[in-house]
Amino acid sequence: MDLLIDGGIDPEAAPPPPPPGSDASPGGDMCPGSGGVCPDGGNGPGITPDGSMGPGMGMCPGSGGICPDGGMSPNDGGMSPNPMGADGSTNLDASDIRARFFSAGPTNIFSILAEIDGRIGEINQRSNNQNVPCLSQAPVPYTISALGQSVPFYAQCVSRVSTPTPSTRSFFQFGRNGGVVYLYEAIGAAAIAARVTPSTSGLGQPVVEAWMGVGYENAASCGNANGFDDCSYGVMALKADADRAHFELTVAGIGFGYCGAQLRSDGHAVFVEGSPDMGATCAPAASVCVSAADVTMTATCPSASFELPAIGRGATSGPNGMWGATQYGSGSIHLDGTASDSLAFGPSSPTPGAADFAAVPTDDGGGSAPPEGGARVLPGDASAE
Repeated sequence: MDLLIDGGIDPEAAPPPPPPGSDASPGGDMCPGSGGVCPDGGNGPGITPDGSMGPGMGMCPGSGGICPDGGMSPNDGGMSPNPMGADGSTNLDASDIRARFFSAGPTNIFSILAEIDGRIGEINQRSNNQNVPCLSQAPVPYTISALGQSVPFYAQCVSRVSTPTPSTRSFFQFGRNGGVVYLYEAIGAAAIAARVTPSTSGLGQPVVEAWMGVGYENAASCGNANGFDDCSYGVMALKADADRAHFELTVAGIGFGYCGAQLRSDGHAVFVEGSPDMGATCAPAASVCVSAADVTMTATCPSASFELPAIGRGATSGPNGMWGATQYGSGSIHLDGTASDSLAFGPSSPTPGAADFAAVPTDDGGGSAPPEGGARVLPGDASAE
């Protein structure tokens, strides 16, 4: 995955590109802060600065699986009409892969990447040529507990945002420690924790890792609001290493199309392996390798190995049905809508000690200057230069 030299994610170069005719706008058509809708009609990032959900990550139940904003609900059974391939083979359906990971929906790769880049761009804009005291304080440690991992994170600044409906999940926080940038946001229905590590190769391309959850407010404000499984509900993780031309995504949930699945791309081919979701049951593990150029044509993948863990949901039930256990991955993802299930990987409120993300007047007499001479404080897009 190509990343901008300063660390921002470049959707235009991110392999594989959205297929022709898909709902996902490529590259610069991603538009943070637009409510999720781009001027060209494509999809912007899933979570907008006001906390609302744009078309890129829309979710709703009871509509045959397709929501008005392009999202997908658990009620579509989580599978294409022929998830195992037209020839009866054990290959996954390439068209379903394209629809799930490169079009509108909670697992849309481009929406996830654009949200991270958009939030960093917003931080940079608000910090540019400003004296922001929280950026000078010592980073406060906390822990992200995702997918069986305990990942150290740090926060210096926190910002609270407004949401369309009342929510306790309405903040983002960030910090830098040892040159690594840490961003965590919990806004409405979704949460993202991202870690951006500088390149060790000298090429200037950082490694981006992210852990995500979707569906936190299903029972209160999504669909019929009668349970956690009323809309898409689950967890994801991704890793992008531009220097190695390596990208991975791993997912597990309800309404994602797969009880557990992984995707790996080297920019030329995309390999996917997983257990299709059939609701009360999960189909046997299967795989497919397709060209990154269109995510349709069969290709040859040089390696099927993954660096992220193979995850999948365990058997569970909710007000909207029974949900079978994955036949791919560990089955370690626990989904029951409680405050202790697998979506509870990060803090639900700001980390104590992180200060408000706010600017103060600069001393015109020279006694105080903006951090780093007014330069950007986080690696991100070019909007803050």
